[in-house]
Amino acid sequence: MLRCSTAQAIEVWMELEDALREENGFGGNTAEIYAYRLMEHRPSLAVTSSMGHEARAEAAALASKNLKTILMFFAECRRASVWIDDVPLKKWNCAPNDHRWHVRVEEDE
Repeated sequence: MLRCSTAQAIEVWMELEDALREENGFGGNTAEIYAYRLMEHRPSLAVTSSMGHEARAEAAALASKNLKTILMFFAECRRASVWIDDVPLKKWNCAPNDHRWHVRVEEDE
């Protein structure tokens, strides 16, 4: 289940669409997706260095799960192959991340 706002999910989807067309501003077929963009939208809880370790770990785990949910749906809908930091989507372990991922997208042959 996706636990981020619709706007957050659509923004990431648009980055993936650009990468599929090899027009992503970061690197052609690769998008740079920052974790904060996929954390649950709670304006009162900013992800900062002052955030407690447990809350930061929870936010990072949620961001990774949200990314995987979006990528799985994108790959299915667009018949695309996806790699996260050079790991194929099907083998990606969804490790918590509070920084960023490089997501490469290519059309399936």
